[in-house]
This record gives sequence, C-alpha cells and structure tokens, in this order.
Amino acid sequence: MDIAKSLQSASGTVFSMISLPKSSIWLLFFGAFGSAWSSPPRLLHQPLFESPTDGAADDLMLIAGEGLQPGDTVVYQEGRHRSPPARAAGNSKGLGTAPVVSEADVPYSLTVRLPALLDARRTYTLWVHTPNGEWSNPLTVNDARPIWITPAYVYERTMPANLPREIKIVGRNLQAPAPQALRIRLIGPQTFSGEAIKDAVSSPTITRYVARLALPQLLPGRYRIEVDRGEGAVPLLTDQSLQVLPEPVPAPTFRIDDARFGGCRPDDGHDDTPCIAKAIAAAAGGGTVYFGSGSWDLGGPQETEAQSFVLGPGVSIRGAGSQLTRLLRHPGWNTAAPGNVFNLRGANKVEGFTFVDLQRYTPDDRAEPYLKIGGDVSGASVRDVAVFDNVFDKPDIAIGGGAQGLEQLFIVRNTFGAYNSALELTGRVQDLAARFGIKDSVIDDNRFLPGSKLDAVKKTGTLASELGGGERLDFSGNRAEGEAVDYLNDPSDAHGWRAAFFWSPTGRVEEMLVSQNYASCTGDKIGDGEALAFDNNNNTFGFAALAPVVGVSSATLDATANLIDRQFGAPVPEGYYVGHYIQVVSGPGLGEVRKITAYSSDPSTHRTHFTVAPAWDVPPLPGASRIAVGREYWQLMVLDNVVDNREPLCQKSNRSRPVAGLIVIWAQSADSVVAGNRQFDSDGIFVQQSYVLPEKRCPDCSMQSYFQSFLKIDGNLVDGKYDWNLDCSSSGIALGIAAAPWDDTAPPTVGFGVSIAHNEVRHADALYGGGIAQMRSWFAGPEPHRWPLSDNVLIYHNRIEDIDGARATPICSKSHPRMGIAFPDEPIAWHSVLYANQCERIATALGPGGVDTTKVCLEGSSSCECSTKR
Repeated sequence: MDIAKSLQSASGTVFSMISLPKSSIWLLFFGAFGSAWSSPPRLLHQPLFESPTDGAADDLMLIAGEGLQPGDTVVYQEGRHRSPPARAAGNSKGLGTAPVVSEADVPYSLTVRLPALLDARRTYTLWVHTPNGEWSNPLTVNDARPIWITPAYVYERTMPANLPREIKIVGRNLQAPAPQALRIRLIGPQTFSGEAIKDAVSSPTITRYVARLALPQLLPGRYRIEVDRGEGAVPLLTDQSLQVLPEPVPAPTFRIDDARFGGCRPDDGHDDTPCIAKAIAAAAGGGTVYFGSGSWDLGGPQETEAQSFVLGPGVSIRGAGSQLTRLLRHPGWNTAAPGNVFNLRGANKVEGFTFVDLQRYTPDDRAEPYLKIGGDVSGASVRDVAVFDNVFDKPDIAIGGGAQGLEQLFIVRNTFGAYNSALELTGRVQDLAARFGIKDSVIDDNRFLPGSKLDAVKKTGTLASELGGGERLDFSGNRAEGEAVDYLNDPSDAHGWRAAFFWSPTGRVEEMLVSQNYASCTGDKIGDGEALAFDNNNNTFGFAALAPVVGVSSATLDATANLIDRQFGAPVPEGYYVGHYIQVVSGPGLGEVRKITAYSSDPSTHRTHFTVAPAWDVPPLPGASRIAVGREYWQLMVLDNVVDNREPLCQKSNRSRPVAGLIVIWAQSADSVVAGNRQFDSDGIFVQQSYVLPEKRCPDCSMQSYFQSFLKIDGNLVDGKYDWNLDCSSSGIALGIAAAPWDDTAPPTVGFGVSIAHNEVRHADALYGGGIAQMRSWFAGPEPHRWPLSDNVLIYHNRIEDIDGARATPICSKSHPRMGIAFPDEPIAWHSVLYANQCERIATALGPGGVDTTKVCLEGSSSCECSTKR
C-alpha cells in the first residue's frame, strides 16, 4: 500500500509525505504503543556523541532517542535554554516549530525539516513536545563545539619543526555570524585574545570545522582555550590544554669533520660511518651532530654489515640544507641483514638533508627504513621527534616505526620519493602490550612523489603513507603527486600510486583532522587505488558475536558474553579493551557509542561489566539491546581534500582493475564528517556498513563489523569516474550494506543516522547504479533477507547531473541502469528520507527499493524523488 498525505507546517507551507510500501507499519505502531507514552521522550543530546550538531535553513534533521511517538511536535528557540517556551504559535527566526516529515521509526527517531528562517550560524535549542503535553530534554544545534587543538605544545616565541606561529582549534560550528568574527581566548599564566585567521586557506568548509589563531610571545605554562562567536565563551569540550614550553636552550654542536672524530671529509668516497658514530656518542645526553655541505658516505663497496645509529634522547642531526648536504646509503648497508640508518628514541630533530639510497630495489627486496622511530619492544611512547625540511631519495621506506607508540611527532615540509612507502608507522599488531598510537602529532605540508615499485603478482606498488592510528592527529596540506617521475628508477617505469594515504586502527583513531591534502593518479599502478582510506585492518573486536545487554545504569552496562582473551594469537593483557568503544546496534539506545573506561569479566557467569564515558543519553534496555566492542574512527574530519585522476595528468593504467581516487571508510565510525572534498574521475566516496561472523567458530575468532553512527557526508563534489563505459568502474556516493548469512539471530543495524547532503555528483554512478546509492555489498543477512540493516539515512539537497545513456559494458556482469538515486533491490535500507535532491539530464531519477522510504515533496516540487521520471 502507498500512503500519501498532505500536511501543513506552522508557517503555512504545504508539503506531502509519500511512503513506499509500509510493511512494517503494525510493528512500528505496536512498538510505539508499547513504549511509555506517559513518559517524556529522551533525546540523544551529548555535544560530542551522536546528537544533532548543526542544521541550516530547509535542511533535514534526525532527532533520535527513546519514547518518541506519532503526533509529536518539535519546537525550536534561538539561544541556549533549559526550559521550553510557554508557547510556539507561528514561526519566526527566534521561535517556532519544525515540521515532522517522517515518523517511520518511532519510538526511536523522528525526522524534521528545519524552517527556512533558521540561521545556521546561531545556536538553537530544540525540544520534542508530545500530544500529552510533555516535553523532552533539550538539545542544542549550531552551537560552537571546540574539541581539540593542534599542535599540543608551542614554545615561548617559536614553534616545533618551524611551523607557522599559530594553533588550530578543531571542532564543529566554529564559523561566526556576520559581521562578527570568532574570538579565541587563551587563559593561563597570561591572558590573550585574538580573532580567528581569515585568509586564502579559510574555505567555507574549513571555517566551520577549524579555527586558526596567530600566537604572540607567551609565558610558559598551561593555557585553557575558549572560543566566542558572540554568544558567550565556550571552552574546549575535552580536557586538553595548550602547553607553552620555555624557549629551547641551544644544544652544543658536534661537527662530523672535527679531527677528534677521525677527520672525515665529504665528497671523498670514503666510508664516514666511524666519524658519525663517534660524533653521535659525543652528543649523548643532548647535542646536535652537524653535517656540512657535500656528500657523506654511509658504508661502501667493502661494507658487509649495517650499522644503525641510535639517536638517544636529546640527540639531533642537522645538515646544511637539503640542497647542500647528502647522505649516501650504499647497497652494502643491507648485505648481511637490512638495517635502518638512524634510530630515533625521543627528543630528536632531523633537518636539512637529502637522504639518498643507492640500492636499486626490486619488489622482492626488503630494507629497513632510513629513519626509524622507536624500538622493537614494548615500552613508553617515543615523544617529541621532529623530521622537517628533508628530501628522501629512493629509499625502500623513508620513515618507519617500531613497537612503541608515538607522541608529539612532527613530520613537516619533507619531500619523499620512496620506492615502497614514505611513511610506514603502523606499530606491531602482534605486540598487544605496546599500545601503539600516534598522538598529538602533526604531519603537514609534505610532498610525496611515487617510486617504481610494482608487483603485478601480489598486486601491490608504491603508496605514500600508512599510519596505524591517530589521536589528535593533524594530517593536512600534504601532496601525493602521482604524475611526478622524479624518483622513478627509469622514466618508463609504471607511473602513479597503488594508493596514497592509508590508515588502520592498530591504535586509537579518534579526533583526527585530514584536510586540504592533494592526491593524484592513485590508481595508475595497480590495486585498489585509494586516495584516502580509513580501513579496519588490525582492529580488535571484543566479542565473538553481538552481546545481549542484561544490566545497565547511567554509566555502566552488563552483557552476557565473555571478552575474547586472545588477539592475533597472543594473550590479551589486562585492561586491553579500555579505550575501545561500545556500540549499540539494536534495541533502545540504537546508534549510541561510548568509550570503555573500565571493565571486568566473570567467566563462570559469562557476564562482562563495563564502565563507560560519558553517561548514556538513552540507556540500552536489558533483554532488547545488543552491543559490539571494537575500535572506532571517532570525530574523524575529512575536509577539503582534492583527488584528481583525469587524463592527460594521469594515465588511468591500473593493472588490476579500473579504480582510482577512492575516499573510503572501510571500518566503523561515529560522529565523523566527510565534507568539502573534490574528486575528479575517481571512485567517489564509499562507506562500508556490515556485520560479519566467522563462518566456523573458534576460541580466538571474533566478529568483524563496519558500523556507522551519525556520519555526515556533506558538500562534496564527485565529478566523473575512472571509466564511464565499464560496469566494473564505480563512483558517486555509495553506502555498502551487508550482513553475514550464517547465523540464526537477527542481524544488527549496521548504519544509523547517516546523512548525505549538499553534494554534487556529475557523470558518476555506483557499482549497481545511482549517483547516490545504498547498495548490497555481498550478503543481505539471513533469511528472509528483510532486515533494517541501514536505518534512517537522510538524503537531501544534493545535485546529481549527467547520469544517462546506455548501460555500461558488462565486463564484470554487473551492468546496471543509469539512475540518480538508487537503493538495493533487497529490502535492507529502511526509513530513508529523501528531500529536495535535484536531478539534471538523468533518465531515471529514482530507482526502486527500500522499506518505508519517505519522499518529502513540497507543492510543485520537481526534485529527483518527486519527479515523474522513473
């Protein structure tokens, strides 16, 4: 049955809601009736966890919680308020009601359309008002939400790694209402206030999420930070503060050519390692080893054993400049066994060199990185390492890591021409005690140029960087220039990249800024061709399958399942799962994500007790809710990156498949943003949502999940795809949906509260069709293959153009009709809401599929979902 009804908003605008077949209407009715209608609704409202964050005029907004019901009214009022208004008759800029456009998922959520009067730069408080006259708790939107700062420390007058004298505040809604400017205040040993920087790099997207402040000279100490958009001061929502350190005291300098170290000279072809070793030993405890202009030899034709120089705490090396000082690692360095050249152990600076590797590598070779940060055994994190203003000329790996975590790492303004990988900082996944991470670090303004590695058998080749974590990591302004040939062994070698920038959750991946990077020709070599990849490799999940909730309090939860006590074949150390996240994937509390701060298990009762932070907004319900435990990409912001794979800049020469330039979240995420990115002839944006159980159970086997909670895909441009005429080539903006079929329990909801808004897709569509698509990745869950796997996706104010013409050539047997917005044929995408999407030059605007899909059609609308084109 199709249901269509006309409603009139408080402002008098007439609109209609047209629903696809509502086979679950009785389930929803009884679910709503079974909830406590006499109890006020409880809304998700934490500023950092799953609550609405922002809303512009005429946007859709999902309001999630518990106890919602048909007939609820959503009231808004400008400013912050604890108590609801006395009345809200009629709409104004400051007070009114937002029309509810979807009640399809009561009692867990409502979707509203925000009035055109709202100002996205001003704070509003929202409440849900029930037909019984009860009010929900308040929630705020559009309010300034500063979260974290980078870098984490500065000096009195200068900056680490010679960065610009400024800090970044990363968060939400940091743009100020005109004509005011955002003011940032530092409060500590002295007080300083200034306006956020506005310049050529302050794009509209960046301004919403990042504010920069130029710093004066400051007294040493700790500083609290506040921002003010003219609505009152707002402190950082986390416990981070800015540390101002005393200006460094110049360290003594030890010259390599000093006679007391052996009298080595550059450019003479002799092995200089004995002099280097003596100079480093002399600098132990604090000093800078200086290399003058010229070429210095590391090993030589007679050398048979590598020597790794350990730079202990406080020992740095400095050249005369990357154009003047060259260190030559001879092939003999790796004769006996691969060895790194410099091993950095903390408080080290490396600047002003060209690091040359004279070995001509092949895919079967393996060498240690030129620079290695940390040791190979567990220990405290390596802190305060800066590598800046260097060139790396054809090493296998330029900078690698060991087992230790990294804190306050600065990799800035380097040029990398690595054969295999420029940055390989992934930790040792088998060493569970190492607690690897990359924390409070900056990787900024580097050039990555491809090397020659191409292995057609293993389908691998050169990539720019691979990072195993990121906690308050600023990865910005880097360029992976795949068209460059400067560091190929031969100009005729395969151009481009296997992939550009790649992450995996070996450690925590939260509060990351990945902004204003550039990646080109990422599919010209071979493989998946990702430009920006956020992967699930090395994630550790706590349960073998979803765990039922059996007890709950405001900040605790009990589940009937034992935590897995072995990961990667090794015993899990005590407290290992602290810092992992609980994700509610079915029942009350659906979509909520909380960090584990403590836990205990009772193997005899198969019961695990968790303490979480912050407290639950909607406590999961014992007997009804289920949870998963794993690492999470949390507060990940992927902003204003550019990806280009167009010809003739690139060759489109991928040896394994027609792919390039993908921005992908192939992992689970919460409260994250992909916004303002521009992709040309790429695979577009893809987000995997899935739940997988091991087909055959074993004691060490765990579930795998790719859950998405409140992910925002906003304001991106996807222009063109790798090959329009091949059905193997995919692009657009797509959500993958899947669940393993070999279990007799109902699969969970793998995606909740995802929004796709204000994007532009041109001449690009997904694997099964659709410029914007929700599509089956592999299995659609167990029989009857009718599950709300993807729930409450909002798709609005997107523009989709030039998706027309004949089906693609069926090379992969997946040839699909061209269409604007597509759903999977299987009923696994539920409660989607479509509004004001514009389709131009598209024969079929909206494809079939979906359950209880709401199409919001204003009177006279010709949007994709309301068009007569089918």
